[in-house]
Amino acid sequence: MVFFTPELQFCVNRLNVKYNPQAPPPKVFLSYLRDLLETDDIITLQEYLGYILIPSLKAQAMLSIIGKGGEGKSVLGKIIEDLFGNNMTEGKFHKIETNNFFRANLAGKLVFVDDDLRLEKLPSTEYIKSLVTIEIATNIERKYQQSYCEKLYARFFCFGNKAISSQNDKTHGFSRRMIILSTKSIPKDRIVNPSIAEEIIVEKEGVFNWMFAGLMRLLSNNFQFSLSAKTKLNISEMSRENCNIIEFLYSPNVVAFSKSAETSSKDLYACYSRWCKDNEISAIESPTFISWVRSNEDKYNISYSTHVKKSDSGNVRGFKGVAIIS
Repeated sequence: MVFFTPELQFCVNRLNVKYNPQAPPPKVFLSYLRDLLETDDIITLQEYLGYILIPSLKAQAMLSIIGKGGEGKSVLGKIIEDLFGNNMTEGKFHKIETNNFFRANLAGKLVFVDDDLRLEKLPSTEYIKSLVTIEIATNIERKYQQSYCEKLYARFFCFGNKAISSQNDKTHGFSRRMIILSTKSIPKDRIVNPSIAEEIIVEKEGVFNWMFAGLMRLLSNNFQFSLSAKTKLNISEMSRENCNIIEFLYSPNVVAFSKSAETSSKDLYACYSRWCKDNEISAIESPTFISWVRSNEDKYNISYSTHVKKSDSGNVRGFKGVAIIS
């Protein structure tokens, strides 16, 4: 695969930086990253920034950086804007899912940036999930124009105080596409440098080489990102928040798992509903709850059965391998 050529050729996604393999390491940029993220998470960020250099969706992932505020997350947005120029588009992430016409802004772009994620949950995730993974042309609508199909390959890069969450998506399909990095705490003696973005842009040739090294590592790992234990925990927690059934099943002193246990669907759902009420969260409807548990049987080593014994009504539908404690 040829990445660089001295001849000026037509290119849809020309970057706003010269390739200089002898450029010095970007000292200001690397120092900024060490203040922002843990070392293992810097590696993940390097791979993702490298990933957005090429028009490919093979890694099937989107990245968010979350923090309490004031850590300097938005500096990355400014750097990306300078490096990518017209190959970057920005806006509100939620609009991609809720506004048909807004999606046209992704056409021909390498990266989409939202530097201030809304706290509201996404009402749906179907379109976003497809845009992270689809490698065929998708339908685009523009106002007062006939819709048409085009291959979209913009990757999502978001910053905020809270991870993206879904209101109705109870599957693992959304969370498995997420990479969630969390920032370090701000030191009390930290001195804010308001010009740090401009100082980093001066050394952007070195920044590009650093990103390119991340791309090479990602390609050598067959588009599998290096994820720290902290990042994996962030993804797991986000998955639990999107689907409170996961949190319910992992709650101590509520349910227990064993080969000899069994519980009717009715009793398990009643226990879940009480748990939701006690925790001031909304319970999903019974058919959805039962369907979710059935589709995740293997994960919890349980099995759906139509022969769960119940003394007052004989055999009923339920699950073997799980029992209600309280």
